[in-house]
Amino acid sequence: MSFKKSKRAYCCSAFVVFIAQILSINSSAFAVEDIQVHGFATAGYTVSDEDVAFMGVVDDRGDFELDSILGLQIDVKIDDKLSLTTQAVISNKNDESLRAEWAFLRYRLDDNVTIRGGRLRTPFFMLSDSLEVGHTYPWVRPPQEVYGERHVPFSSFTGIDFLINFELGSAQLELKPWIGDSDITISKVVPIFEGAEFETDDQWGLNTTLSFDSLTFSAGWSTRLFSMEGVPLPPSVLLPVRGDFLGFGFIGDWDNLLLMGEFTKADFDDPFFDDRESWYATIGYRIGDWMPHLTLAELDGDSAPVPLAHQESITIGLRYEVSANSALKIEVQQVQVNNEPFSIGLFAGPIEDDANIFSIAYDLIF
Repeated sequence: MSFKKSKRAYCCSAFVVFIAQILSINSSAFAVEDIQVHGFATAGYTVSDEDVAFMGVVDDRGDFELDSILGLQIDVKIDDKLSLTTQAVISNKNDESLRAEWAFLRYRLDDNVTIRGGRLRTPFFMLSDSLEVGHTYPWVRPPQEVYGERHVPFSSFTGIDFLINFELGSAQLELKPWIGDSDITISKVVPIFEGAEFETDDQWGLNTTLSFDSLTFSAGWSTRLFSMEGVPLPPSVLLPVRGDFLGFGFIGDWDNLLLMGEFTKADFDDPFFDDRESWYATIGYRIGDWMPHLTLAELDGDSAPVPLAHQESITIGLRYEVSANSALKIEVQQVQVNNEPFSIGLFAGPIEDDANIFSIAYDLIF
């Protein structure tokens, strides 16, 4: 049985539909000035030396689903202040043939303030807005210790946000307060809750970004109530559960040298769901069209009954710029899961030894 939509999500959706109807009916008053269409794609293959699935899909038989994706984004400029953005994605990772990640209206109040309403990307991470556009980051996939769906199983929300920009000397500061709701069916990527219906309510947060010429810092905090149906939970679990999320990140890009890192922390007010901390650090160096890179990552959960606990990984990768719009990537990753009870890391079950994972992907933007 699906959950009842929250009033906030309903109102936001109704607002978008209402505006869209006005635009379609009164086309003479709202003439479209410009339409831009962009696309992105990744063809990826991943194989592990373990027969226990990593991220719910990758084992020693190999898999094309984890990273392969096709997306299309349409930006419609209605006038100098009002625009519409939609983004549709095809991916088998979540057992969905087609899903809408973005569908929102943007209204520019002035040069420094913009309001957006509709279906938006949930801004948990530094790379949330480009999470599925593989060409924009060095790895085959962002480090799953931080970005894995077992931490945050939903990537979009229905609601509103504000983009508020300030100039601070040579730096640019952006504040993004946001509020909304989400509901999904949890995918096989999170096998312990696969098939569960997940809904958030009273979800809001604030993100900040401070940008210099070659250096960017980001920070964000959010809170939500969430409920689940479709999987058995102990009688002691009282839904909804309050969850808070905190994240910090930075990107330094100086000519040939690339440095990146993020830290995240999730806390829950029910001991059945484990609190967790995770981080990664990446260093890369460009040599012509090539960029070798190294990433260390760690996920550390407490001893809650939900099997998660601890995982560490080291990834060595190589990116080759095939053209200005495409890149070929190869990675070798070693993952270590500790031997504590319930400790499975991001695997579907316990593994006896360290797992070695090989990935190759071709990224394209058009």
